[in-house]
Amino acid sequence: MPMKRSLAAGAGLLTAGGAYYYVAKSGKWGKEEFVIKGPPQWLEDAKKRRAQPVERSLGTKVVRAARAVFRAFWLVYAQVLPLCWASILHLVSHRLVSRKTLHDIFSHEFCDVMSKLHDDNPKHSWKETQRMLVEAYGSLEAVDDIFEWIEKEALHAGAIAQVHRATLRSKTESVRKVVLKVMHPSVQSEIDIDLTLIDWAIRSVSFAVPHAYWFSLRESFDEFNELMRSQLNLEDEAEHMMLFQKNFANFKDLTFPTAVRKYCRETILVESQEEGVGMKTFLKTVGDDAESQKLKRHLASIGSNAFFKMVFEDNFFHADLHPGNILVREKDGHHSLVFLDTGLVSWLSKTDQRNFVELFGAVCAGDGRLAAELIINGSSEPCENPKEFTRSMVSIVDRVNGNLKRSFKLADIQIGEVLLETMESVRKNRVKLDPNFTSLILSIIVLEGLGRSLWPEMDLFKVAVPYLLPHLALTDVKYLVPVVSAQYGLSLPSSFVHLATSTKAATAA
Repeated sequence: MPMKRSLAAGAGLLTAGGAYYYVAKSGKWGKEEFVIKGPPQWLEDAKKRRAQPVERSLGTKVVRAARAVFRAFWLVYAQVLPLCWASILHLVSHRLVSRKTLHDIFSHEFCDVMSKLHDDNPKHSWKETQRMLVEAYGSLEAVDDIFEWIEKEALHAGAIAQVHRATLRSKTESVRKVVLKVMHPSVQSEIDIDLTLIDWAIRSVSFAVPHAYWFSLRESFDEFNELMRSQLNLEDEAEHMMLFQKNFANFKDLTFPTAVRKYCRETILVESQEEGVGMKTFLKTVGDDAESQKLKRHLASIGSNAFFKMVFEDNFFHADLHPGNILVREKDGHHSLVFLDTGLVSWLSKTDQRNFVELFGAVCAGDGRLAAELIINGSSEPCENPKEFTRSMVSIVDRVNGNLKRSFKLADIQIGEVLLETMESVRKNRVKLDPNFTSLILSIIVLEGLGRSLWPEMDLFKVAVPYLLPHLALTDVKYLVPVVSAQYGLSLPSSFVHLATSTKAATAA
């Protein structure tokens, strides 16, 4: 049991480290400079607090350590090594991509094993749940004073915690029916073991295989270490939930649970019980008639717009939006979405966001040469063959844009193939890939799993462009604004008209 949960943490949560690279936070549109809106200071402080050295001592049973060694070697050597660490690890457990994309890259057997890590995590016993509650609240009497009823059988178990339905005793609370999220008792020690062994495995790979250096394994692991440790304080998750509710207070058709903050502890989260059907169940039961297709397009539009709002407007985004964390709610014939599990969030610095926006704009504009230039400029070391890398990127971007007729319809592209071809070009031409540039490819496909299932004809670029343009106009490649606007059939805002004039003048020159 401990090994399986540790496997879920080591393969499922470990892969979540790549989430930092899939998506980006944005500076808010300003008149003169790229201004970062940013999360509150307590989040920055929490991030620094978690950036602690990896525990070097195993400190637990040899048997469990041996099993973790086997797992780490299997993941790193057998599956991850040929690919980019920052990008592929998250794809392994398909938190943000579909089975179809996984099958473009890995065998069916491998995909089936990884798929189970989201739904088939072991549950700890009711006795252990009681012990965690007593440690959090002080005594069984205190627990009884807070909760009128707790369901003994866990509703669901994740890699870090499991959830129970419960009812609060207090009738003065705005929420009485709640979900009680209880951290697994042994998860801290298991994560320490995983981090130690994965760190050692990465050092071994980097020493034994020179090509691994170009995939920034060390930098990716540092981010993964921070993101994994961010899961170990459920009070942070409660604060994230409250911030999302504030950011989306006026956003139609999207809900986040409400945290009952005074009852939350580091190992216990109490939140409102949200009604709805899991996205996986919804996709299995929804029909293919015209009305069902209209409903799926509606839900896809909600999800994609919410994501790009997080990325470009709020500078604070949910980094774990796999289907298991999304509910479909129906009330009086109207459907909406509920986003769950806000433990994993992220944001980018001013410099990282500027780099991301410029590269995103270049790909939206179909300019492979500029995309290659931006990647090379962002590389921490000189590219060995810049001309060949540029030719490769131009070929990839031109082919994608040509096949899709200047759109990014999910039904028309094999994302896995594009991803692998790009990573192969990076390796072949020895480009030291900055993780934030890796994020471009993956941020484009972050909604691919949900989008392809709901609305294959959805063009993610067309959804993203209205959120992108104000920020693109503040960068060194602001001349792309009218190009991208025209390409996606959007009218150019009056404040951007001068950019169109500048572009025409530059072209004439």
